[in-house]
Amino acid sequence: MTHAFREMWLVIMNHYSTNSRTEMKPLLEELASEYMKTGYNATRLSQSAVDAEPSPEPAPVTVPDAFMRCADRIIQLHSSSHSGRSRTRIAFEVMSSGPSGVKVDVVPTADRWHEMFIYFVSRAHAPDADDGGTNPERLELELQFLEETLLSFAQPAIPVLDDLDKILASANS
Repeated sequence: MTHAFREMWLVIMNHYSTNSRTEMKPLLEELASEYMKTGYNATRLSQSAVDAEPSPEPAPVTVPDAFMRCADRIIQLHSSSHSGRSRTRIAFEVMSSGPSGVKVDVVPTADRWHEMFIYFVSRAHAPDADDGGTNPERLELELQFLEETLLSFAQPAIPVLDDLDKILASANS
């Protein structure tokens, strides 16, 4: 069950907040392309080490501006990656912003959700989890919070689903 919660958390977080690994892939592909355009051959530098003769110090390499811009974007993205707690807050802010545009303070709930995530992950690999090491009251509390929070996520969709059911019922009759 704890693994299932972790997977659910990951899906929600990756859907509503940025995942730097996902954003990094196109940047790395662009960097690889720019690297290939340089024609740089690192193996030729190490070949002289295989040959027993000493080689002169390699000449400085000119790095194209396009390559450096790619490297800069990767470094900026890597250094600005959000922690799990801040990604949880971002996801909750996105989910709570409705058509009214009223800002809701989601920090307490988002932080509580993150603490629940840490609890479930810690229990997922705890050697005593199946031997009575999991406190049943704490587990029940966490599951209750999980259920209530998921229900609050789904609540705005319920009237729409009811309307769709009515439309489908009248169309099929």
